[in-house]
Amino acid sequence: MAVRVKIKIKVGNEEIETTALANSGYEAFKKPEIILPETLANKLGIKEDKFNFKRVHFQDIKGAFNSPVYQNAAIIWLNINPDRKVTVDVVVTDREEEVLLSDKLISALGIDIVDAGEGIWKLREDPPHIFRKSERRQVWS
Repeated sequence: MAVRVKIKIKVGNEEIETTALANSGYEAFKKPEIILPETLANKLGIKEDKFNFKRVHFQDIKGAFNSPVYQNAAIIWLNINPDRKVTVDVVVTDREEEVLLSDKLISALGIDIVDAGEGIWKLREDPPHIFRKSERRQVWS
């Protein structure tokens, strides 16, 4: 199991609730990033003619690829913590089926991964006895 959390993604006037994988192995360059599957990005209206973007070279387990990174394109928050909103750069790819949170975004949202293998996590400000369970995987294809 892995840690997946319910988030809201807002791009302009579009807002979608989804589950996202807290992927601490996804190291963002300088600021919080989120990877969106192409189908979800299209639904949110993320297009090259609407946002500043740059093409970036990435390497993952499947190999090397280039994807657009849309700067400051979305606002993200956890469903259970709507007061902590984070502006993020958005990476759009057809190589992923689910939403991925970068290491810097995990930190910015206040997520502490307690037991990745069991899918247990908590908010940084949660009392010591509070533990949360992972959400089910949500696929965008």
